[in-house]
Amino acid sequence: MNAIWIVLPILTLLMFELGLTLQIEDFKLFRQRPRPIIAGLIGQILFLPILAFILGYIFRLEPLFFIGVMLIARSPGGSSSNIFFL
Repeated sequence: MNAIWIVLPILTLLMFELGLTLQIEDFKLFRQRPRPIIAGLIGQILFLPILAFILGYIFRLEPLFFIGVMLIARSPGGSSSNIFFL
């Protein structure tokens, strides 16, 4: 639990720094081409958990492993995912 006090400020600083690099053109680009971002969100939020459920069912995983696979499938990617498993 003590590791969260190390990781959280670093993650906060990284996310703040990333936000500072955004420009108005980045938001305009999203308005011009929203499909890639929407496809990525749908893939991570909807399809990945469904795929994990199907694979867990096909391989008849034990309940503990099945829950673990589902948790990993529902967790966000990138550096923010480290916060959820501390």
